[in-house]
Amino acid sequence: MTLDDFHNKTLLIIDDEPANLGGIEDYLQGLHFKIFLASNGETGINLAISKQPDLILLDVMMPGIDGFETCKRLKANEHTKKIPVLFITALNDVQDKIKGFEVGSVDYITKPFYGKEVLIRIKTHLTLREMQKKLERQNIQLQKEIFERQKTENILKKYLDDLDHARQEILDAKKQAYIAKDIAEQANQDKSDFLANISLEIATPLKVIHNTTQLFFNTTLTESQSYYLSKIESVSDSLGIIIDDISDLSKIEAGKLHIAMILFNLEVVIEKLINSLSVKIKEKKLQLLLSINKNVPLALIGDPLRLEEILTKLIMNAIKFTEQGCIIIAIEVVALETTRVKLLFSIKDTGIGIQADVLPQLFQAFKQDATPPQITSSGRLGLAVCQSLAHMMEGNISVESELDKGSTFNFTAVFNIQEEKNIFQLPSELHGLKVLIIDNEETALEQVQNILRSLSFETSCATSCDLVLENLKATEQSMAYHLILVDETIQDFEKIEAVLQNMSLPKSFIILMMSEHSDSNHKHLQKTTSQNIWVDAFISKPVSPYALIHTIMWLFAQTRDMSYPLPQIGKRILVVEDNLISQQVIETILKSKGLSVDIANNGQEAVSMLALNDFDLIIMDIQMPEMNGMDATRLIRKNFQYDCVPIIGISAHGMSNEKDECLAIGMNDYMYKPITKINMFSILEKWLPDAEQSTIQE
Repeated sequence: MTLDDFHNKTLLIIDDEPANLGGIEDYLQGLHFKIFLASNGETGINLAISKQPDLILLDVMMPGIDGFETCKRLKANEHTKKIPVLFITALNDVQDKIKGFEVGSVDYITKPFYGKEVLIRIKTHLTLREMQKKLERQNIQLQKEIFERQKTENILKKYLDDLDHARQEILDAKKQAYIAKDIAEQANQDKSDFLANISLEIATPLKVIHNTTQLFFNTTLTESQSYYLSKIESVSDSLGIIIDDISDLSKIEAGKLHIAMILFNLEVVIEKLINSLSVKIKEKKLQLLLSINKNVPLALIGDPLRLEEILTKLIMNAIKFTEQGCIIIAIEVVALETTRVKLLFSIKDTGIGIQADVLPQLFQAFKQDATPPQITSSGRLGLAVCQSLAHMMEGNISVESELDKGSTFNFTAVFNIQEEKNIFQLPSELHGLKVLIIDNEETALEQVQNILRSLSFETSCATSCDLVLENLKATEQSMAYHLILVDETIQDFEKIEAVLQNMSLPKSFIILMMSEHSDSNHKHLQKTTSQNIWVDAFISKPVSPYALIHTIMWLFAQTRDMSYPLPQIGKRILVVEDNLISQQVIETILKSKGLSVDIANNGQEAVSMLALNDFDLIIMDIQMPEMNGMDATRLIRKNFQYDCVPIIGISAHGMSNEKDECLAIGMNDYMYKPITKINMFSILEKWLPDAEQSTIQE
């Protein structure tokens, strides 16, 4: 500390004879010390308490209480005990000095005084005092910090104790949750097993009821009996659907239902779906329209059965709640990668619609509330199955609806794309065909037009009789149309027939009559209508690209002058095919060359027919119900007597691995759909040579 640091420091001098101080008081005041004087011990103690000086100079020899006693009392007082005391004395005895230190003094100043010595001693002890005060302050601060730290540690300890307690509670709760989860899973498993078993137990007698009803239909019945049996059949079919839904849902919840990964063609799936629903559509007098975006890949890998199940349930719901108008099936691409595609399927109807407050609960299978007529509990169950299947195919399902205007159900699904894509292509000679489409339903008209344009055809459309007549007159002048597609329900069609009857049509002018439903008599086509107008083929609505390509290629194959080596006339061919249009195409091609044709609708029928008849060649479809072509071929090849009968596989997949598998199980050759005269007679030339040649070419 410098001298300036001692300005205004207070000193208390206690001495009964100030004259004995030798001018030390004036010296110190000159150095800006503030001086208090006391002439005896009692006064000095009182001043020390009230003034709190920074240092006390205390004379030893005083009347009354001497310096030793005064110092003792100062040190005993709580307010003054920390003030440093310097004794002022003429005593030099060591015992006196020791006694002074014992009562609490910090130093001695002996008389006579030397100013600088006094100043140095005062400065030293004031410095020590300041250091002591600083230490005290630091100690107080440290004590506060220690207190706060202890307080924090206590809070932290309590928090840790609470955390440990909470952790233990969580562990206990988790343990209880695991136990509850195991119990719930076991209960769910028991429920699923029960539902699966009870579904099977109900389904078995239900099938008996259904089959017995079918047997009754084959007997002579009264009108009322037919009515009652039809009701039984309808109810048993509805109950069968509910049982299947319960069974599927129980399998899904139990994790026993898995999505298959097999090769399939999307258009084949849609074609079969349309054929299976055509009767229901006809009964309600509705239109079923199909729109497949041209970017949608057709050769896919996934589960076609589950895809068909979702589509069937959604379309059946649309049919149920639609009294007039149409149902539109639309398919488009959401996301396309090299090996995967996400497709959006939309089922739109013009039915009664669904209330907005019901939509959020529509896919809850077991929701039991006051459901509106638009959706029943069994309907919820079917929709819940659809949602679960969509999720399993990495997609989702949603619905948009407006009362009295209709509903749109949308669902997405992800499929792998086959490496070898099966894209139906027409022969180059058919590119650029000019086609007239006649339909009074604009949506259907647009759908067929899109298909034909994707095949590189030039199209014209007409929605009324007057427009049709104008187009026909233009055709007569310019020979513009090679093909006409006309809807059988178009009004005033007899006028069009009359005009056509008076026209001289070129050989290439072919008319397709479109029917609202599949007809089992398609293979027995009549070549004329009531007005003697040529009708070359029928095709079912909704028109699919798959069916349309088959039919067009069949039609134009009939009109082309194609020369092929003629197989031996009278050879008997067994055609095993479940699709009516494909049956018609193949049968017509074969019969045009003098071959005898028998038809089997599935593999089981083929095996049975082969046991009763001799055939020179078998044309075997791969994908069929009841028994597919591969299983049928395996059974046939087990019997050595059929070793010399060639079996030709046909499929819409067009995959090399499928062809290899067909050849490996005993088929002799393989054809891709659609079947044309060119590839059919190429096959026949190879496997049905003239009599001089070997029957089988290895």
